[in-house]
Amino acid sequence: MKKLQRNFILLVLFVLFIAGINADYTPQFIIDITSQNNESEDVESRRIISQEINPFLEKNYFPSQHVLNWDNKMEKVRMLYTFDNQLQSEVEKLFKSYAPDYSSAVVLDAATGQILAMTSFEGSKPSEINRAIKATFPAASIFKIVTAAAAIDKYSLSPEMELGLTGANYTLYKKNLFNENNKNARWMSFREAFAKSINIFFGKMALKFMQPKDLVEYAEKFYFNRKIKTDFNIEQSKVQLTTADEYYIAEIASGFNTETMLSPVHAAMLAAAIANDGLMPIPYLVEGVFKEDGSSLYKSKIVPGLKVISSETAHKLRSMMNDTVESGTSRKSFKELTKKKTFAVLEMGGKTGSITGQNPKGKTEWFVGYGKLGTRMIAVATVVVNKEFWTVKPSFVAQKLIKTYFEKQATIITSAFKDEKKKNNNSKSTNLSSQILEN
Repeated sequence: MKKLQRNFILLVLFVLFIAGINADYTPQFIIDITSQNNESEDVESRRIISQEINPFLEKNYFPSQHVLNWDNKMEKVRMLYTFDNQLQSEVEKLFKSYAPDYSSAVVLDAATGQILAMTSFEGSKPSEINRAIKATFPAASIFKIVTAAAAIDKYSLSPEMELGLTGANYTLYKKNLFNENNKNARWMSFREAFAKSINIFFGKMALKFMQPKDLVEYAEKFYFNRKIKTDFNIEQSKVQLTTADEYYIAEIASGFNTETMLSPVHAAMLAAAIANDGLMPIPYLVEGVFKEDGSSLYKSKIVPGLKVISSETAHKLRSMMNDTVESGTSRKSFKELTKKKTFAVLEMGGKTGSITGQNPKGKTEWFVGYGKLGTRMIAVATVVVNKEFWTVKPSFVAQKLIKTYFEKQATIITSAFKDEKKKNNNSKSTNLSSQILEN
């Protein structure tokens, strides 16, 4: 928490400097402010693009040249995607090097929804299935983000609220769930339980303070069970309550189940909503479509974000997600950034999750998080599945991607801060010398 406050102070001190950096930053996506297309026409354009490129995307292939049916006319076109080449290369290099049995990653601009990187691997080779758009992964503890959002947003529960717990941290036994007023209970805060992903805490919190319908209500606010309309198909993430049994509700609330399903693209959207003060961006993949003569058929537009939670709730969730990388389940993977002075100006946070899944079969491990520096922010979702042995943690992959994206900006700002501090110290030293001489 202290580091989060320090980050905020540093960012305030350098807001003008950051603004200067951003003034020189030209987004890679194209905003067509002169287009005469209205919103419905833009939606139709995205539908056409989605229809044309999805057979390729399903196979984890992104065609640069294509023949598509545009306004009932076959056009030879060049497709320009929103990828950040450096990020795309970095994630591919990491998966090729560590070669987990199955892996997938998505990085998106948390403000605009622009897909900056997307890939899926099997071992050391690109997969023939684009699992980034498949909701076949159990959400596991990533669903704690939704439960936490509901608890804070609807019931105003504080991150400092405490519950008495018994039993191990990562199990969910009935004897511990319904064991009230145990004199041997250990007390733990909501904040710590989130950072360390304590199942029993989330199960007890849901039963004590919340209604079962809240879980589905907030899941659907975050676009579970809903179609995400954009320029490529994303399978619907799913959550459902099929019984009023209290233990079952605790399983859903804590993510301790294999019924709640999530795609990597949607997972990145969850983190983006938290980073972006409660506004969930609609992701998009195609920046533009151009004819052979270079003239434009389509230029992407930014679709306004969807308000899923209040900015105050998002701020509290960010502070809890920051604890995950500072002192929680991904502290080891993020140590390289959290302990390095260069990145003291960078706000980071995340949530981990793990459970055995069936498609693909193996131990599913997640990291979903964000990096934020000034007005620039990215959301990252990484997932790996291992049949027997793990080779790399998804949180490590995410840390490398966040570092890749922000390293240049963080170094510039940190250097400026050092120069300013040195200048101020020299000024104080000169003033003190003058006072001594005068006396």
